[in-house]
Amino acid sequence: MMTKIINLFIKPSPPALAIRDHIVNYLVPQGFRISPVYLDHADYNLVIGGDGTFLHAVHKSHFSTIPFCGINTGTLGFFQESDLDSLDKNLKKLVDGVYHMDELLLVEAEVETSSWTYRRWCVNEFSVQSPKKKTVHFTLSVDQVPLLHLAGDGLIVSTPSGSTAYNLSAGGSILYQTLKGYQITPLNQLRSKTYEALPSSIVLPSSAETEVSFPQDEKDKALLVTDGVEEHFLGLKKITFRQTGKKIHRILFNSNWYWYNLKDKLI
Repeated sequence: MMTKIINLFIKPSPPALAIRDHIVNYLVPQGFRISPVYLDHADYNLVIGGDGTFLHAVHKSHFSTIPFCGINTGTLGFFQESDLDSLDKNLKKLVDGVYHMDELLLVEAEVETSSWTYRRWCVNEFSVQSPKKKTVHFTLSVDQVPLLHLAGDGLIVSTPSGSTAYNLSAGGSILYQTLKGYQITPLNQLRSKTYEALPSSIVLPSSAETEVSFPQDEKDKALLVTDGVEEHFLGLKKITFRQTGKKIHRILFNSNWYWYNLKDKLI
């Protein structure tokens, strides 16, 4: 029997470490090898922790094409299907190869500055904000059509899988995780005769490009937050958001788990 390799990503907490030991004792006799360091020829990426651990694993592995399998020891767990109650049942399904595979599309941000162009990808969301929590001014365009000149705390660009995170707290809509497309949600926008405002969040198709451009006197005032990680780009001219087909794969043992989880955690 060919040995299957599992890359292990884990939050160093007592509950997660206890589950790790249980998994090792269960899977190693079944012909699996557990690797604490990332191997690009592995069969699975196993993540033990909460959603933050899952996001960290995806970024740390540079958006690995190896499928991710999540075990939740956190609070919400919108990426992590398995918990203590379902762990052994789902480990058996993993051994037997009985599972579904979801494709989660990422969103790319092309950041153009006066000196360089950078690219970032998110699993949950990007947010454009002021580093000093002050009002940020910008122009929002879709497919090169200027829509609005906005002012406020910023803007969220979320993937469907990230729609239940920061986006939802800001008043955005919930999108099914495997939908193609993304969402734009303003952050505390100013509403007056002076400033334009979005009436709600906007859901865009995957073919759409969204551009956020900044006036000359604002080019050093905005920062980009990628899945919770802040970056301040000097000489910032514009940020273009798009879906390019870049994706990750996630293992699901129950095809209806999303609806059960949504009902349990949010409704």
